[in-house]
Amino acid sequence: MSERDDDKLDDDKLDLSGLDPVADPRRLERVSALIAQLAIAARKRKSPLWGTLVAYSRWAAALSAATAAGAIFLALTTSPVASDLPEDEPADVVLLSWAEGDEEPDVNDILQVLGDEP
Repeated sequence: MSERDDDKLDDDKLDLSGLDPVADPRRLERVSALIAQLAIAARKRKSPLWGTLVAYSRWAAALSAATAAGAIFLALTTSPVASDLPEDEPADVVLLSWAEGDEEPDVNDILQVLGDEP
């Protein structure tokens, strides 16, 4: 670097001595004592196991209630799926129509026709 650059760097230096906590020993003692007091107070405030369980149970109950409300809403607002199978024809007629045609019925359809719905 040239002499001009060195002079420019010297002019741009910042005084950060005010941020040094060790510069004033009394200030350092006050800050460390305050931090220790806050840590001890936080440890004393820490709730026991029962308090922690109660706090989490409130959230769990709220989540369960919201999930139940959503499930009930969906159950009430969705329409049941209509079956593609004719209900008035006997089982043997439906089975024969499947055998004669190229249609491959689903397992659920077969069970429904035979009378054992899944």
